[in-house]
Amino acid sequence: MSSSFTIETRAQSYDFSFNEDDEFVWEVVELDLHNFKKIFGFEPIFEEGDQIKKRIRSILDFDTSWSLTIEAWDYDSSFEGNGSIEYYTVNRDAALYDEDLFIPTPVADYLIEVDRLITQKIILDSSYSATASTLIKHDKGVDGSRYTMTKIYDSRGILAVERYTDDDAGDRVIVEISGSFMIPIGETFLVFMGLSITAVVVVMIKRKSFEVKKL
Repeated sequence: MSSSFTIETRAQSYDFSFNEDDEFVWEVVELDLHNFKKIFGFEPIFEEGDQIKKRIRSILDFDTSWSLTIEAWDYDSSFEGNGSIEYYTVNRDAALYDEDLFIPTPVADYLIEVDRLITQKIILDSSYSATASTLIKHDKGVDGSRYTMTKIYDSRGILAVERYTDDDAGDRVIVEISGSFMIPIGETFLVFMGLSITAVVVVMIKRKSFEVKKL
């Protein structure tokens, strides 16, 4: 059963199109255990090579959001048998964005709006910024080390990569979790990247304009 809806936010039309029974698998592709414990102050619940899986069971359309029922398998499972049931809300309004697993499309337009709201101090805080496909956060660990969180969405609005890098160690990867589901390739990927580059320039221009206005 296919679900496809359209909504309006700030004169921008957003879509959300997934199929019920779609499955997504994420894998821990890189982990620096020592650095992870040093910076975050605790041991991770996963090891390199561990995977999690989520399967969309139902999609409901409401006035302000889409409601997803998801069957999930955690890192310590073998994906056999039934998973646990989780509920996700995908908000239509970018003002409610909070590092979400799924976001509406077009992704570039949505995340540019997120960045605008960050700049205006409406959501998240000044440690965050967004581009056409990516959310970035600069922070400090419990040991004072500086690190960067990067979340990359694919063109369908699915969180495809979540990566933490150590700024004080030449951007060395602390941990990276990557989706093994299909990410746009070939011509589609080139178009998506072209839109991303254009959107980054737009974000930079808007941010500079906003800073000038503040002065």
